[in-house]
Amino acid sequence: MNFSFTRIVSLLLLLAFFGMHCTVAYAQESNDGIQLTKKEKKEKAIREGKLLISPYAAPSYSPELSLNLAGGLLFTFRTSQRDTALPRSSAPLSFTISTNGSFILSSFPTTFWFHDKLRINAALQYRNQKDNYFGVGYENGLNTLYPDSTTYKRKYWQLQAKPMYRISKKIFLGVNVDFNNTMATDVNAHMSKDPDYLLYGPNNYNAGVGLAVSLDTRDFPQNAYKGLFLNYTITYFGLIGGDNDYKVSDLEYRQYFNVNKTKPGRILAVIFKGRYCFDSIPYGELSYVGSPNDIRGYRIGRFRDHFTNFIVAEYRHKFQGSSFIAQRSGMVTWLGFGALAPDLEDSFTKNTLPNIGVGYRFEVQPRLNIRVDFGLGRESNGLYFGFQEAF
Repeated sequence: MNFSFTRIVSLLLLLAFFGMHCTVAYAQESNDGIQLTKKEKKEKAIREGKLLISPYAAPSYSPELSLNLAGGLLFTFRTSQRDTALPRSSAPLSFTISTNGSFILSSFPTTFWFHDKLRINAALQYRNQKDNYFGVGYENGLNTLYPDSTTYKRKYWQLQAKPMYRISKKIFLGVNVDFNNTMATDVNAHMSKDPDYLLYGPNNYNAGVGLAVSLDTRDFPQNAYKGLFLNYTITYFGLIGGDNDYKVSDLEYRQYFNVNKTKPGRILAVIFKGRYCFDSIPYGELSYVGSPNDIRGYRIGRFRDHFTNFIVAEYRHKFQGSSFIAQRSGMVTWLGFGALAPDLEDSFTKNTLPNIGVGYRFEVQPRLNIRVDFGLGRESNGLYFGFQEAF
């Protein structure tokens, strides 16, 4: 795909204003025939559990995609309109078209079913992009020259689902199913000699199944103001097919503290996450730190290894003004650190990557935001647009 800079800028100027201010609510009139305002239609649709659609489009820049147009649609709904206590499900659909010829389409639904006894989170991705491979390990990520020694083309898809069943008031038990495929083309000279690439080759299909358990006391999972989330997942790849046999353990802790109880939306959010890979795992599925959802500002996949950890503390501040923009706006700032190593013990303290950043939030639906984040790392930075919070 070839998209000129001029065409992308012209398109995003037309779409950005429209997307940031438009929400389609499927509620036409009140029962007595009185015409409703746009705000009243939206509030009525939310009360009745009907579908809401919020579009957006805006320019973006990230270390891996350069200048790009990021856009999408946020779908929210109740899976049962009669169950007024059921949380609204969300299904963001996002696309990215980049000046370097990349195209990304993704969706990360969070859905609630059967009086919130069943929750299903999923990841659906397709990427056809210009990517970079620095090698495995901290030293390769730090010292490999960019871009001549790293650039290649990557086609990637993933179908992942995690249904979780409530077994008590706060505890969920479920399974994780993950299918993904990486195909590398136009491999550079550095990568063609890399031992980890040569071991697995340009095409890897992986299929995994595993177990998950979580403790969840969050008041609203997509954008919590208070509560705790603790999750452990172990996934075995190769049991149900695929080219490789390995296992991955994910450990995640999140907690949300309401800083000012009289002014909702002023939150301290903390996350710790570790991802640990065992056995013979291909280069494309190794753990990495640096993405739009953890320590923002590092090129995705630059720092990868078998064991990674990161911690982020983020302050979220929702404004309390009287104007339309002020009521919907907010800002965040965060401080974080990541670390990686070929063994578990060193992955907590060695090879650290600092991170700091700021962001803007615009509420398109209650407690659901468009986010703009700018992050700084070690000799690296990135600007990100997307739906919902980083965590």
